[in-house]
Amino acid sequence: MLELFIVIPIVAAAALYGFVTYKKEQSLRLKREQLIKNLQEAERSLMQTNKRLEKTIQERVDDVQRVNDRLCDEVRERKLMESLLAHNVKIADEARERAEEANRTKSEFLANMSHELRTPLNAIIGYSEILEEDAIDQGQDSLINDIKKIRNAGKHLLSLINDVLDLAKIESGKVDLYLESFDINKLVKDVVDTLQPTCEKNNNKMVVNCPENIGLMRSDFTKVRQSLFNLLSNASKFTHNGEVKLTVKQEVFKAKTGEAQKFVHFLVQDTGIGMKPEHCKKLFQAFSQADSSTTRKYGGTGLGLAITQNFINMMGGEVAVESEYGVGSTFTLKLPQIARQIISKAEEFDESTATVSSILVNPLHTKTVLVIDDNHHDRKFLHRYLSNEGYNVVMAVNGKQGLQMAKEIVPDMITLDVMMPEMDGWETLVALKNDPFLVNIPVVMSSIIEDRHLAQTLGAVDYLSKPVDKERLLKVVDKHIARSARGPILVIEDDPDTLEITCDLLVQAGWLIQAAENSTEALEIIEKSPPMLILLDLMMPEMDGFEVIKKLRYHPQWQLIPIIVITSVELSTSEYAQLSKQVQNIFQKGKYELQDLLNEVNEVVSSSLVPI
Repeated sequence: MLELFIVIPIVAAAALYGFVTYKKEQSLRLKREQLIKNLQEAERSLMQTNKRLEKTIQERVDDVQRVNDRLCDEVRERKLMESLLAHNVKIADEARERAEEANRTKSEFLANMSHELRTPLNAIIGYSEILEEDAIDQGQDSLINDIKKIRNAGKHLLSLINDVLDLAKIESGKVDLYLESFDINKLVKDVVDTLQPTCEKNNNKMVVNCPENIGLMRSDFTKVRQSLFNLLSNASKFTHNGEVKLTVKQEVFKAKTGEAQKFVHFLVQDTGIGMKPEHCKKLFQAFSQADSSTTRKYGGTGLGLAITQNFINMMGGEVAVESEYGVGSTFTLKLPQIARQIISKAEEFDESTATVSSILVNPLHTKTVLVIDDNHHDRKFLHRYLSNEGYNVVMAVNGKQGLQMAKEIVPDMITLDVMMPEMDGWETLVALKNDPFLVNIPVVMSSIIEDRHLAQTLGAVDYLSKPVDKERLLKVVDKHIARSARGPILVIEDDPDTLEITCDLLVQAGWLIQAAENSTEALEIIEKSPPMLILLDLMMPEMDGFEVIKKLRYHPQWQLIPIIVITSVELSTSEYAQLSKQVQNIFQKGKYELQDLLNEVNEVVSSSLVPI
């Protein structure tokens, strides 16, 4: 029994232990199964994630590949474009070279043709003038009209040739400005007188409104005259039994720089055929007129207005047109009163140097002109024109002979042709200016080739285009011949524009000049080199003209220097009386003629105690 009591607990304990052990094993088995299940699920999730990553990576790789392919394509395209661009540049360079060569060929052709055409035209015009003079002297009135028709036809043909050459020079950029001061009234009168026969032919009335005291203009005289002539000529040509009106006035406008600038307005109005709006748009195009019927009826090349517009733009101006068909047209020409030279060439031209050299001439006053020209007809015309005016004319047929004769006779002036065999005009001009005995003789170049810039640079005082116009020739000769190196004249003026115009006027009249913008500068100049005459403005900064006169009259070495006062001040009676005792004359700005001033300068200098 005792054994039983002992065994039963042991068995029970063993059974309990077995049960507990079973439960633990079952629990561990369940946990292991759950863990395996979780691991399997994690593995499946990881596999899915790996698949998604592989897909994403593949997509990124594909994107990178596409970008790379696109970049490669762009690189290939860029290389292709660069290759095409280089090819196009090469083609463009070749085309430009061909165009430049064609332009050079055209220029050479025009130059050669101009020579070939102008040379016989020169003879035609020259001989027609000689024949006309002979017919007048012999009383052969029946021939005069026919001879005039020949000369007019020659001049018309010459003007057409000149228009084509002008346009060619404009297109090639070989047109320069040659600035000088000139009287606006005289310019207008000259153009109007030239066109008067055209107006009378078409039974037109010419009306001119130009103030007498409008004064000077500094610009390219030839281009301004040609532009105004073109506008008035067109107005006269396209108007019959009507009126052509020219109005000239001064106005102040703002320039492109923003500064106020004086302009001269030329308004050309006519009561002619007028134009339609579509015709006005192409009016300034080369070789174009209003329409084909206009060309057939009125003639012309259609170059005049195109040339005019280019010239006006070069001088800083504007040209515009307003027109009504069947009523008439109005052309407005606006130009700066003082044009500014714009030098775009690599080799600049010093105008002041050329101006000074242009007035140093032989003081013998023999009025002898040496003509150097290889063309027999040109020599004959120049001899006739000049000898009829009382000049002693000596002729040379080439540059070498001209140099030798210049040394022997020392003429008052030389006219020099450019195109000569062996020693051309440029070589001859350089030789003249390098000879100390001949350097001061004024030389006027004459040629069918327009190269005024080179002529002035080498020391020529003027330039005549062939065929030489008789009136132009005589004006140039009268301007430069028999002038000694006179001066200097000191101009004291604080207004730059007035100073420039006054100095230019005196230089053209043959005087050496000194210029000062204030009294202090003027006194320094007088201290170094006393002038033979002073032109003095009264109203100036620092020290006015009255004080300058006082200093000069109290200085023992300066008190005899003559003074001419030019002022805009309205002087009182006492001031006028005081000045009259101290100066030679008083000119009121805007109330005197330029020729009166020049006459007074000549008279004062000739009677002055100051030696020349």
